[in-house]
Amino acid sequence: MRPASLILKLLPMLVPLALAFVLAGCGKDHFQPVEQQPIIASANVKDHSLTFLDPSRNKVSATWQLDFPLSGALFLGQDQLLVYGKQADKALIYQLSTGKQIKTWNVGKGVANALLSHSKQLVYVVDQHHKSIRAFRLDGTLEYEVPVGKQPLHMYEAKDGSRLYVINFDDTTMSIIDTKSHKVVQTFGINESSAGGLLLDDRRELWVGGHGTGAEVESDIHVYNMDTGSLIRRIPAPYMPVSFAQTNTGIFALSHGSNTLRKFDRSAGAELGTLKIGANPFEMKAIGSYLYVASYDSNEIYIIDPESLTVSSIIPVGQGPFQILSNSNS
Repeated sequence: MRPASLILKLLPMLVPLALAFVLAGCGKDHFQPVEQQPIIASANVKDHSLTFLDPSRNKVSATWQLDFPLSGALFLGQDQLLVYGKQADKALIYQLSTGKQIKTWNVGKGVANALLSHSKQLVYVVDQHHKSIRAFRLDGTLEYEVPVGKQPLHMYEAKDGSRLYVINFDDTTMSIIDTKSHKVVQTFGINESSAGGLLLDDRRELWVGGHGTGAEVESDIHVYNMDTGSLIRRIPAPYMPVSFAQTNTGIFALSHGSNTLRKFDRSAGAELGTLKIGANPFEMKAIGSYLYVASYDSNEIYIIDPESLTVSSIIPVGQGPFQILSNSNS
């Protein structure tokens, strides 16, 4: 049979197949709408998915399987979600109520973290390729960029918005940015491989965790004076405390090396209780009346009663939950 005749014979089958591929490709820009409020989600980095939770029922309300190298996400408001990836040139913005992608930002590769300012006017972005913090307006235009240390990882904004505290993972310094002058105005000495922090503005304290270096695993939380950078005290929290949260009942630290959640007294920092939880938990957020903990290796979100330090619910999510986010404070 001649090639032309073969093509004509197969054409009725090829056209529907090609159309199906086109529709499947377009479908990545349109997901199941997420309409309940508030919205809680986990960013799952192993399978590049977002799992949305309904907090009123403690169940999954929607799952978005992204065709995108996901590193994390950030609520820009009640109905907009910014999705970013360290290996992606662009960040994507979705409207949750429709499930549709509505914008893209040209951010370049290297984005490892993002934070919405307290004023809700700027998005601070960690750029590990350029070793800098970049500030974007909500329309995606770059406002300014500030060089910091090696492999910046986490950042925390002072309550009054005047300072941004940046943990540099591959460095021994923390960079403090003045958000008015757009410059690093101070550096604090910290341990290499520091990760995770909590600003306690009312006490002028900054709690910092970490992984440790080489064979030396980090066992302590380091509490610094957020104005001078001086070390105030160390609090034992073996091993590898990497995430923190606070409620009106206490301060909480999550140690992923020992799968342990610890509760501390707000005033003195004394340990009040511990809870073994999950498998390699990396992330914790205080949302509403509960703590939400992402268990990376078991692909679950644990919901914890912070008063009694007991497990209220466990929700299966996508593979490798690495970040928890909510629009309840957006």
